[in-house]
Amino acid sequence: MAAPRIRTDVQVMFFDTDCGGVVLVRTEIDYRRAAKLGDRLVIEGWLDQVEHVRFWCGFRITRPQDNMLIATCRQMLALVEMPSAKLLRLPNHWQEYRKTDSAQYAKGECQIGIVSGEERIE
Repeated sequence: MAAPRIRTDVQVMFFDTDCGGVVLVRTEIDYRRAAKLGDRLVIEGWLDQVEHVRFWCGFRITRPQDNMLIATCRQMLALVEMPSAKLLRLPNHWQEYRKTDSAQYAKGECQIGIVSGEERIE
């Protein structure tokens, strides 16, 4: 039996990242269990926290076939003015887009339950 073949083409443009003014400052990942080659995964993302010059996005990766939690992640990002690399203050209206129940996902935690000794999303 041949191994599953998976290929994803992603083109990262300079303008989309550094030149566009959004820079990644920190990444936190909590791996809960392994995903296998060929697994179908769902990645959910939300704006978690907005501060003066930085913001956090939260992510949850699940395997829908058995509803298993694979990983939780957080990333801190900042807006910078290029080419000076000066930090920019975030717009006040960004608070409106913050996930209202994100407190339950603080520091990559999410609501889980124990079913037969395994973590499943509720």
